[in-house]
Amino acid sequence: EVMRCAGITTLLYPVNEVARRDAGTKRIVVRELVPVQRRREIQFPNNLRDGENVPPSVLCNMQMLTTALLYEPKIVVNTRIVVVGGSDTGVAYLEKLVYSSHLHFTNLTLISTDGVPEIMENSPYVSRRCYTRVELKQTGLDHYVRIIRSTTKEFDRVLKRVKLSNGSYVAYDYLILTPGMQFDASTLHETLAETYGVFPLNRNNHAELSDAVGIEAASFSAPLAMVYGRDLQAYAGVQFLISRGYSPERIVLAIPPLRLPSSCFDNPVVENMVHKTLQDLGVKLLVGYRIIEWEDEKGSLSAVTVKSKEARATQNLTNLTLLLYADETSVARETFRSINDSCLVFDGRLVIDKYFRTQDPFIYAAGSITKFSSRYETKWIQEFYDSREVGRKLADFMLPFFDPTCLPQPMKDNTELLAYHDAKKGG
Repeated sequence: EVMRCAGITTLLYPVNEVARRDAGTKRIVVRELVPVQRRREIQFPNNLRDGENVPPSVLCNMQMLTTALLYEPKIVVNTRIVVVGGSDTGVAYLEKLVYSSHLHFTNLTLISTDGVPEIMENSPYVSRRCYTRVELKQTGLDHYVRIIRSTTKEFDRVLKRVKLSNGSYVAYDYLILTPGMQFDASTLHETLAETYGVFPLNRNNHAELSDAVGIEAASFSAPLAMVYGRDLQAYAGVQFLISRGYSPERIVLAIPPLRLPSSCFDNPVVENMVHKTLQDLGVKLLVGYRIIEWEDEKGSLSAVTVKSKEARATQNLTNLTLLLYADETSVARETFRSINDSCLVFDGRLVIDKYFRTQDPFIYAAGSITKFSSRYETKWIQEFYDSREVGRKLADFMLPFFDPTCLPQPMKDNTELLAYHDAKKGG
């Protein structure tokens, strides 16, 4: 009636920073308006269309309502869907549900330490995301999804609830596990990982790492700092130390032997140029060395011994108080304990079938944390696929569960895997 009296046919609501703080209006527009899915814009030469400048892009999410949409109400789905992990797979899954053409999900929850991931400018962490900063803003998932910034402690499969690290519970009807893999120094040794001064180069411990780096950089004893790993993040870690006040002469970059046929640069010429640049700066480069021993004083790292089988050499680095780890990735400890304690099948990664199902009919999983059951006799894992396509396929498979207008997809009980077509993007 308001639209008729005002003589308008379309109502637009930009979900900008001001709108996010208006909780009262949000409850109304999320229910009544339709979210507009982002799309690629037409690029005009010199940004001119018919001689006029093309208006700039809208860098936020948008909702709209037209007179035609007033007579096409959406089907309300109150099923409690809880997604654990803010990886690209989880974001793509939620995006598919939120922008469903005729379904309105009222109980979507994302449990993640970072919430909906944000890509910061000048970040010391390598971005492997399939989403850009603009895409995440325009998607606006935090406007439609309840965000819980926490870690999981337990999956109660009997009562169908997730216990969080603060002791509270989140009930679910369907639980979706999409956490990513993280650097974990316990792959070297459990005791080393628990030693103070040893930090994996992950975003979730950035505050603690920054404080430790700031203290050690200003220390009068000028202790050394080691970055250990073959991943691209190791080189970004060297840059992070230099930017926080470490002189290059106090930094050691230890690169363990290759596990794969190629390095993170996938180009020996580029790799050699990077190594030469670091050495010219004064960074001590140890290629082909592994950590074999370490020393600590009252629980704090004090020295590290590295050894190279190829060079048949051993080096003992004393007065070394900081070790940044960026080599092998694994499942986060909290996530592993939650999965293991809930008796889900875990064999290095969470075991699923080709339809993303665990052995619990109400728990699904997707992304780099998973592997296919041994009955498929394959070495392929979902980490090799495009994360956004994996998330969309999971949503496509589950949408018929909530949509009364369509039939569930037929499931073939054979060992033929689902087809994936998109080229892998990100890490």
